[in-house]
Amino acid sequence: MNLYSNNLGEHLMCFRKKAWLISIVLIIAFTFVSCLNDGISKNYNDAKQYFLSGNYDSALKSIDVAIEKDNKQAAFYLLKAYILYKSSAPLNDVIAQCTNALEIDENNIEAKILKANCLAENKDNSYEAIMEDITSKTYDDANILVGIAEVYETAGNYEQALAYYEEALKIKDDINIKSYMIQCYIDLQDYENAINLCDEIIDKDPNNMDALEKKIFSLNELEKYNEAVDLANNSLKINTSYAVFYYELYYAYFNLDDYDLSLANINKYIELNPDEAEGYLYRAKLEKELGDTSNVEQDMQVYIAKGGDKEKGDVFLND
Repeated sequence: MNLYSNNLGEHLMCFRKKAWLISIVLIIAFTFVSCLNDGISKNYNDAKQYFLSGNYDSALKSIDVAIEKDNKQAAFYLLKAYILYKSSAPLNDVIAQCTNALEIDENNIEAKILKANCLAENKDNSYEAIMEDITSKTYDDANILVGIAEVYETAGNYEQALAYYEEALKIKDDINIKSYMIQCYIDLQDYENAINLCDEIIDKDPNNMDALEKKIFSLNELEKYNEAVDLANNSLKINTSYAVFYYELYYAYFNLDDYDLSLANINKYIELNPDEAEGYLYRAKLEKELGDTSNVEQDMQVYIAKGGDKEKGDVFLND
């Protein structure tokens, strides 16, 4: 039973992946803006501040005003693309804004990277032509290299992504880059290398939740359940509200045939994530193993009510 890889893992990694790209583009300097009058400059700067504070509706309104006043600024369209992407607008809308930016500034590397990432996320192979153009040049900027790596990661080309992350790491010894590399190793099912990098991070930062989570996950994938249990329980001493640790304990104890402790931990996971549909599915799976048929049916109903796919849930439950 590989619950995390097939269900919860995909959900969490998808969420984290979108956060990665935004963290990358925020580090890269916004495109140069030619001389503007004070009013337009204020609209643009307001949009940036709203964006950075997470107020995407206000950011969009401000940047639209700036574009209406001056539609010849690549930076305006690029910022609008970032706002749309972060606010989970349709990817085609983000791509359109990147295209607008590139029509004004064909060498805008940020717009190229964001557009390529959206195309890759959309399963559109035209991202490859953009990446061929981008990678025909040499970069000494770690942030650009990380951006390139992230596109390859989005496209599922994890080995190519690792190569660019490694190049970025030579320029900038950054814990975040190592974290991205760990995820690539996990996606490649190279859990030993994932654990090695986790240990590098944990040695310097023992309370790094992301590295601890990925190490516990990797230990579970290697069927080193007792080690996973020990690390997860120790990690919970750092943060008792870190829900994924409870999931990992549920998974490890399930595979160790300790169903009582498994149930206690999935209950805690659900307590911390009451709106997460998958938690109820996982508990139903455990309840089925325990022969608790009445609660299986109840949890399956909750799973479906919270947006779970009945057909997929039935397949998972009976696998």
